[in-house]
Amino acid sequence: MIIMGFGMKYSRHLDPKSYIACGFILLTFGQLVNLLRDCLPNLIAWWITGNKIFLSRSMMLLQKDILTFAGLAFLVFL
Repeated sequence: MIIMGFGMKYSRHLDPKSYIACGFILLTFGQLVNLLRDCLPNLIAWWITGNKIFLSRSMMLLQKDILTFAGLAFLVFL
């Protein structure tokens, strides 16, 4: 995150349009990774076992992740 801050400070693209685009790309990629890594395996495990704990775990799509945090940082610190 510190290196990302240096990159944001000394980048050639300092306009808000670039920050918003990078923020949305990072948020989208981060949520896609969370979907593939956490949500789908828990839904498959719930479907196979029928245990409701897997269903509640699969609904935690907005988990704390470095890509989500970085995307929010780009969107907040315009």
